[in-house]
Amino acid sequence: FDFNVFNFVWHGMHYPNQLPHRFSFVVVFFILTLAYEAMRSVSDFSRMEIGLIGLALSLAVPVVTLLVEDIKAPSWVPWATIFFILMYVLSFLSLRTRKKRRRLMTSVLFSIMLFEIILSSISGISWLDNNEYYGSREGYTVGEVPSSIRQAATKIDELERGRSLFYRTEVKPHKTSNDPALYGLQGLSLFASTSPKSSVPFFKNIGYQNNGINSYQYRGSTLFCDSLFSIRYVIERDDTELIDNERPVVLGNQSVTVYENPYVFPLAFACSSNITSYNSSYGNPFKMQNELSRAISGEKDVMFRLLEPSIEMGLGELSTISQDQTLFHFSRVSGAVSTYELLWRTERSGPHYLNVDLRGHQVNRVEADVEGRRVTVDKGKKGITELGSVEKGVSIRLTIKFESDAKTEGEFVVHCASLDTQLLKKMSSRAEANRFTLSSFYEDRFFGVIRAEQDGHILISMPYDPGWSAKIDGEPTTIEIIDGALMVLPVKQGEHTLSMNFVPVGFFTGLYVSVGALAILIILLITTLVLHRKKKAEEDALTKSDHPEEEGRMDDAFFQELIAQKAEMTAKIASLREDRENKEEEQLA
Repeated sequence: FDFNVFNFVWHGMHYPNQLPHRFSFVVVFFILTLAYEAMRSVSDFSRMEIGLIGLALSLAVPVVTLLVEDIKAPSWVPWATIFFILMYVLSFLSLRTRKKRRRLMTSVLFSIMLFEIILSSISGISWLDNNEYYGSREGYTVGEVPSSIRQAATKIDELERGRSLFYRTEVKPHKTSNDPALYGLQGLSLFASTSPKSSVPFFKNIGYQNNGINSYQYRGSTLFCDSLFSIRYVIERDDTELIDNERPVVLGNQSVTVYENPYVFPLAFACSSNITSYNSSYGNPFKMQNELSRAISGEKDVMFRLLEPSIEMGLGELSTISQDQTLFHFSRVSGAVSTYELLWRTERSGPHYLNVDLRGHQVNRVEADVEGRRVTVDKGKKGITELGSVEKGVSIRLTIKFESDAKTEGEFVVHCASLDTQLLKKMSSRAEANRFTLSSFYEDRFFGVIRAEQDGHILISMPYDPGWSAKIDGEPTTIEIIDGALMVLPVKQGEHTLSMNFVPVGFFTGLYVSVGALAILIILLITTLVLHRKKKAEEDALTKSDHPEEEGRMDDAFFQELIAQKAEMTAKIASLREDRENKEEEQLA
């Protein structure tokens, strides 16, 4: 049953990148159904046939073990498999004996099955523990920090009560790919098999870390993106050396600190129609965010400004080969450990960020230093790294240490940028003036009123999914998709009602298939029941028609005595036959 097409169908018509065979419980049910039917017919097989089947299966085990190289199991498993095959063969042979002994062998067979299940479970868990590693739940769902996160979420709800029907909350640094789901928060992070792939490149291009398939996470976000996607609160689980002067602390204890974003945009707001022409590309996430902010505002302001670096270490091996001094070429000595240092000097106070793309080179360490505060850059991931709030005139130093066996020549990309908080405040105020005011909000729909100061488009910060539908002033409106990720709706100047409704793609098709399958099952059950009753009635009628004289003589005492004698003779014959079979078995033994 190892067919990849099953994975494709079961996984929503696309192949899973992890955890295949999720349809296995259906296959197990199918195999159990076949086994049940085979068990009912075991008496139809001769002893020779049962023995040959067992022998064939026993010989197949070592052959399969030798031919299939990727079987991941302990070395004793093939021998245990052969042992259980032999035990099952002996049990099936014993089931052909007389009834009293058959009951005993049925109990023995059940015991063998139970022992196999227990042994398989213990060995499977032990093998996983030794080879795949079971992580501790401490820090994920239990412990002081998770408890504090949940308490903070409750307090945030109390703060927002009567203030807003929708806001997002994220946790940093992350523990999983779905931290908001883990702690019951409304966040931006998503890792779901059924999520559309079209939105993933957009988040990758603006600096978010993702898997390129069905995931984007709150790693690589900026204050601008936090504001755009209505991330009002950030719960910081660990003490970091980063300074955040832009977001005030509203809650906290010894385990977590909660920051509030004062620049957060509404869930939806009217913006410039330039948004319809926005397209992102991979390479420079700060450039993509600049273009996005311009498309929203319709102006030519610059949200992020790149800083020019200077090479402090490795000058003979490292050089810049691009006009904006963000693409670096290195040529190093083979077998040596190479360390390069880049230095930037800040030109204004505010949030600063790094974007490092090492292009797959083998690197031992990537670390930034901001006035003695050290920030570790994830060398295995691509995306933006937050440096926190940095004052004007401060030095930012980046150290990249290559492994001794790394390539002797290659390229990598580094961007360092600062965010203009005054421009962000201006955009936030404009979004607030054109805000969408929620009247009701549920998981699959929301409704409210929007006021547009001029003709344009409504930008909705819900990532695109084909299941969404929209109505403006009660009339269905076509949703325009921007860069595969953003949803916008055309709007005229003035006040309008807006409602959005979500129905998963294929929901009704799946519902119809399920209802149809249930109807077919009910019809089959009713048909089987009717046919069974009809057959029984015909057999009863046939019995009565074959012996009409017996029906009239049932009250005759003599006839009743004959029936009793007939039953006694039948029982004696059956007993003699069973004794003869037992003697034959003893002779064979």
